[in-house]
Amino acid sequence: MLDLFDAERMTFYAVDRERREIYSRFLDVDTVKEIRVPINPTSVAGYVAKTGERVNVTDAYNQAELARIDNTLSFDASWDRKTGFRTRQILAVPVMYENRLMMGVIQLLNKKRGDHFTRKDEENVSEIAGSLATALHTLQRLSRRRPGKFDYLRIQDLITEDELNQAVAEARRQQTDVETVLVSKYRIRKEDIGVALSMFYKCQFVEFSDKLIVPPELLANVKVDYLRKNFWVPLAQRGKTVEVLIDNPHDVQKVDNVKHVYAGHEVRFFVGLRQDILQFIDFATRARARGAPSPRSWASWPTRSRARRRMRRMRTASSTSTTAPWCASPTRSSSTPTRRGRRTSTSSPTTPRTTR
Repeated sequence: MLDLFDAERMTFYAVDRERREIYSRFLDVDTVKEIRVPINPTSVAGYVAKTGERVNVTDAYNQAELARIDNTLSFDASWDRKTGFRTRQILAVPVMYENRLMMGVIQLLNKKRGDHFTRKDEENVSEIAGSLATALHTLQRLSRRRPGKFDYLRIQDLITEDELNQAVAEARRQQTDVETVLVSKYRIRKEDIGVALSMFYKCQFVEFSDKLIVPPELLANVKVDYLRKNFWVPLAQRGKTVEVLIDNPHDVQKVDNVKHVYAGHEVRFFVGLRQDILQFIDFATRARARGAPSPRSWASWPTRSRARRRMRRMRTASSTSTTAPWCASPTRSSSTPTRRGRRTSTSSPTTPRTTR
């Protein structure tokens, strides 16, 4: 950037609205240090932040030249005294979003060849300042925005924000969940939705598998209709811990009800799609009615090298310390890229996938 503008130094100042200052951070050896300047005419950068006007001076120490710009404008020479650097020319340009919101100031010091920054330099820096203002405003807006369940899908360009809003509206009209609409209408793979939910809720995603039979004793004190209505189902018990699949691990009332049902036990929550939860409930109900054998233990699951590799991937990707053998891997399987990087599986998106 310095070579582009033939300058010796460049500084970007961001706006601190609460303290009415602009500031810049820099690395001094192994310590991050900060320069803070009040938004007022006691410095060139502060004046630009206050007025929104760009300043181009040929001699920073020439008070008469500064006065021709504004009688109150002065040059803060304290940094020259501290660093031993001698400031000559200054080009300072406001970084403003849509010419109304001050985001910061770009300041160039000392033209290497020539005695002043040119009009072309002013135009080029202003163009960069405009792009920077847009980027900073977007970052600030996103940082204030609450994380969403489907941020992963948007980041991966699997769906646009407009399409996601349409899916939400469609789910309301159909009185169903958004995930069902994303799978059926927008052809988003269940695995991708699982990654999004796992990242948002910070727990593992579980797909339906007919290889897992819910222990009958976990269903003894809870009605099946209640499970179906509230979209949760117990999956297994390991010692004093009951593992429960739920559609929304952030639903405080739902979580409290589950913990009440299994009072005296620790409860570990997993997240799943509502359709899969209902399949688990129906499958467990049918299995109990026909007197199914005991559920498989961890030791009875396949130990082929493929299964071991899959387990290792799940442990690596999971944010929890233990990975259940029936959890869907959050890794992306091979598929065919389509529009905007989407991937489509060879199987129907509405067909439950069996984790093996």
